[in-house]
Amino acid sequence: MVRRNLGRANAAAAVLAAGMVLALAGCDQMPQTELPGNFDIPASDPGTGLPEASFASPQGVAVSRGIAFVANPNVGWSGQTLVYGPGFVTVVRLADGGILERIPVSARNPQVVAAAGDRVVVLCSGATAFDGTTVRPAGDGSVVVLDAARAAAGQPALVREIPVPASTVHPLVGYPSSLALSADGRRVWLGSGTAPAVLLVDLDAGTVLRGTTNPVALGDLDAQDTIVVRPGPGGTLLAGRFENNAVVVLDGTTGDLSPAYLVPFPVGTGTQSVGVQDIALRPGASPDVYVLLGLASSISAVDSAQGPAGVRNDFATTGLYPNRLLLDGDRLLVVNSGDNNVTALDPNTGRLQGKVAILPTGTNPYDIAVYADGSRTMAAITGQQSASLFVVDLDTAAIVREVR
Repeated sequence: MVRRNLGRANAAAAVLAAGMVLALAGCDQMPQTELPGNFDIPASDPGTGLPEASFASPQGVAVSRGIAFVANPNVGWSGQTLVYGPGFVTVVRLADGGILERIPVSARNPQVVAAAGDRVVVLCSGATAFDGTTVRPAGDGSVVVLDAARAAAGQPALVREIPVPASTVHPLVGYPSSLALSADGRRVWLGSGTAPAVLLVDLDAGTVLRGTTNPVALGDLDAQDTIVVRPGPGGTLLAGRFENNAVVVLDGTTGDLSPAYLVPFPVGTGTQSVGVQDIALRPGASPDVYVLLGLASSISAVDSAQGPAGVRNDFATTGLYPNRLLLDGDRLLVVNSGDNNVTALDPNTGRLQGKVAILPTGTNPYDIAVYADGSRTMAAITGQQSASLFVVDLDTAAIVREVR
């Protein structure tokens, strides 16, 4: 099995030790895993404390103003123990691959990046500990706010870093590992990677509104789960439950259950976890919600207007170890980490349209950000195992450059 999503707390993310078949979230078995040797933490530059390389196990990426912002967890292995080095964000000018800045962050494990206009948000999940049965937060997380306009002007992009402390009441609540920005970019919802909890942060005020002591609880806060949050239909918030094969619809302002969707959308088949990995929205269409099931290597489609009856669980099959799903105009894009490619699907039928990015063997692509360059549709794709960023022309599937 390919090592991917290193540092996330669910079965589709990683396995903590070589040969371990117990999923990180606690209950699903996976094929035996080998530890690739190049996941050691790279040596640090004595002057900065950061690795000498431009990237270190890069994961999340977002693009604004022709600039890519890449999250580097800088994680590795010491024997069978996951070790977290100093994390940082690499700021890359996409036109020529120039490195504009590397931004150190205080919290460990920056994994996720999103952008709304000039505001760029990086989520640091914090460290985890595994006792052989349960994954627990082992440190605080944070939300880092960056300014793309500053970066484009050659100025330091960092605006602030907002701490997100782990819970002192419920030991599993913490480790935020997914995010959904509000439409105006002023607030961000966070999904816990270790418990059925959703948090809320005010980015303007720099305050945590719903933290680990008062989260939105989707279930027993002392039970293991991983939550992926994404914008939903009609301004709602979608919360996918990795361990429970369900997508809960919340009010996008309060976090309460949406009155229009009191019953979650059931996804997958059978009683074992299919691993809700990502969610994509196609507003005003049917189907309008797509759910990537990482453990099942498939996609469920939902017509949200029909409620649970609108779920179609045989909508599409993905490649090996799918990691990301997003809507790009009239196609769905799937990052297949195990196949080192990105495929396009018809959002109406689920049929495969072809491969829009083919990356070198051993790349282990993690995330993708699509942007326009004149008439061309381009993508920035992180290679977690190759420790690089690929710039790809999605119209021709050609790699324009690899940034290291």
